[in-house]
Amino acid sequence: MIWGRKKLYKYRVPSDMNPKRTTPRHIIITMADVNCKERILKAARERQRVTYKGFPIILSNDFSTETHQSKREWKEVYKVMQSKGLNPRILYPARLSIKIEGEIRGFTDKNKAKGAYHYQTSNARNDKGNAVKRRNKKASRNTGTKNRNGYKQVPFNNKLKHKQTNCPIQKILSG
Repeated sequence: MIWGRKKLYKYRVPSDMNPKRTTPRHIIITMADVNCKERILKAARERQRVTYKGFPIILSNDFSTETHQSKREWKEVYKVMQSKGLNPRILYPARLSIKIEGEIRGFTDKNKAKGAYHYQTSNARNDKGNAVKRRNKKASRNTGTKNRNGYKQVPFNNKLKHKQTNCPIQKILSG
């Protein structure tokens, strides 16, 4: 599953459904944690009826074709960055986010994202400041040893740390 922000729709439901009345408008909730979104949708499916401040609401996932198409366009760049250990994220609606030198950068253009990838891989340095050829995760398991090419393997882990946070809508579903 692709990490990043996921959309969740929420809208109010009238107590009696009248076909002559207009339907309530959608409220889009963007969540940073995928697990939180999945828990909320699962609880909504189990209960069949969720209320917020006494009003019934309906929760549904975002399945718009524009969102899926825009994410599909980033697939090639995403796979290359993921294979190189950069841990990219696709944010809503079509932004790629990576962590470079301790700062998170977001890109809406594929060419700029590719340029950032080349910058990140060309600036790998060891503790003395010398350029080091970077290895993938499987090759860097034995730290401190030389491989068959004579390069010292340097461990590189640029994963973002995920904290388990409380869901913002958890209070709604706990009632």
